[in-house]
Amino acid sequence: MAAPTETHGDLRQEHLERGKIAIVGSGLIGRGWSMLFAAVGHPVCVYDVEQKQVLAAFEFIEAELKRHEKEGTLRGTLNAAQQRALISSSSDLKSCDGVLSVADIDKVMWAGLGPRYAFLGPLETAHLNADGIVDCMRQYGAGLEHVSATMGPTPVYTAPPPSLEQINKQLEEMTPLGEMGARRAWRDKMLSALARLKRDMETE
Repeated sequence: MAAPTETHGDLRQEHLERGKIAIVGSGLIGRGWSMLFAAVGHPVCVYDVEQKQVLAAFEFIEAELKRHEKEGTLRGTLNAAQQRALISSSSDLKSCDGVLSVADIDKVMWAGLGPRYAFLGPLETAHLNADGIVDCMRQYGAGLEHVSATMGPTPVYTAPPPSLEQINKQLEEMTPLGEMGARRAWRDKMLSALARLKRDMETE
């Protein structure tokens, strides 16, 4: 497999402003998403713990892009080589830092999990359960450390982690401290509506 040329590197830099996409897992689904995002010009980083899996994924992606180009079914305005140049790999999740914002992480949770998280993500939930995320860490940090002790190495919550300032900034942009009451009322209204829906579903 040919290494990216200087032109390919320039292409990745040119498209970084569109936003870097991290794909966790290089199986069939990961391969498909990688090609979809590269087709519209997003730099894509594919993460997998198995390097052999990544190499197999790249061979598959390259073959598929060339096939679509030959058949005239290639998505996007970039050719096969340009799309392939936008896709890189990593075996270290640290290289994905900055890909997800607080809002992105919250959306992953509320769009896919149970009752409370059907409307709120874990960070905004913590933000609303106290007078902001900083106050939440002051009140519940020790308890979080105690629970986390059963799950391997213990993160330190009582001392502000380096990322807390940026997380707090994003959360206060989403829900300013002066609007906490209104946001809590909205949360409670949504939870009540969900409870009614579940009750109605159980009687059908």
